[in-house]
Amino acid sequence: MEAFTQIMTLAQLPRESAEYLQAVYARIQKDGELMQLLYQARELVWNKEETGAIRNRIAQRAKVHPYTMDLILLILCFDRLRQVYREKGYSEELFTETVSDLRYKLEECRQVHGIHGNFVFFWYPGYFDCTRFQLGRLQFEPHEMKTDYKDILKAGDVILRCHIPMAGPLTPEAVEDSLERAYDFFGIRGPMYVHCSSWLLYPGHYDLYPEGSNLRKFYDLFDIYSHKLTPDSGNSWRVFGTMEKRPERLPGDTSLRRAFRQYLAEGNCMGSGSGVLIYQKEETR
Repeated sequence: MEAFTQIMTLAQLPRESAEYLQAVYARIQKDGELMQLLYQARELVWNKEETGAIRNRIAQRAKVHPYTMDLILLILCFDRLRQVYREKGYSEELFTETVSDLRYKLEECRQVHGIHGNFVFFWYPGYFDCTRFQLGRLQFEPHEMKTDYKDILKAGDVILRCHIPMAGPLTPEAVEDSLERAYDFFGIRGPMYVHCSSWLLYPGHYDLYPEGSNLRKFYDLFDIYSHKLTPDSGNSWRVFGTMEKRPERLPGDTSLRRAFRQYLAEGNCMGSGSGVLIYQKEETR
C-alpha cells in the first residue's frame, strides 16, 4: 500500500480520487487471487502483451468500473517504472514530472465520464519503454516521419514528436522551456526537428483562437504541412469536456467554447493538423 500511495502522492492526484482509489486497492489486497491477477496484468503490460481481457476480468471481480481498475494498474506500473528510472540514472524530478500524466488523464476521465479512472490505457507503452518523457509543459518522444517534409526531412527520419497534455496554460515561456529541455535531454546537436499532430494545429480552428492568445502563438510556431477532418468531431471532448456532440447542448462558459460551439452549430467539423517546428538553442544558433 505504501508504494501505491507514494505514486499517487508524486502524481498529485486530487484528494477525493486518491482516497477512493486507496479504498478500492485496500479491498483488492484482501483478495489474494485478485492481487495475483493484478500483478499478472502488470507483467503482461511489461511484456507488451494484450491485457484487455484480464483487465476486464479484474474489474468485474472487484466490482469497479474498468477505467478505475485501469488507473490502479497504471499506478502499479509506474511504481515499477520508478525503479527502472533509478537504474537508468534518470532523476527523481524527471520521474515526478512524467508520472503527473496520471493526474492529467484522471482529471479528463472525471470531467468527461465522471469516473475516478483512466480511459486511455493504450497511451502508456511509450512511458514504460522509456521513450516518452514529460519535460516541463510538453511531452516528447523520438518519432519516425511517415512522409517527406519539403526537402528537409524524408520518410523514416527520426525526429522528436511532442504531445500537449491538458496541464494548464500553454504559454510561450513554458513551451520555450520545454523545447530547451528536450534539446538538452535528447542530446541534440544543430537544429531540432519537432513534429506535432493535434486539433490545435488544424487550420480551420485558427480563427477561433483569440487574437494574441497562447493557442495562436503555439500554432504559429509550426509549419503545418497536412491536415484532415475528424469524423463526427471526435476530438471535441478536448474542448468541451464532454462526449456530447449536439452543439445546443455543449457548454459555453468560456470564449473558446462559445467560438467552437458556434463553429459546430454552423455545420463545420473539427479536424487535426500536423506540423514541424525547427528549434535551435540560442547559444548554438
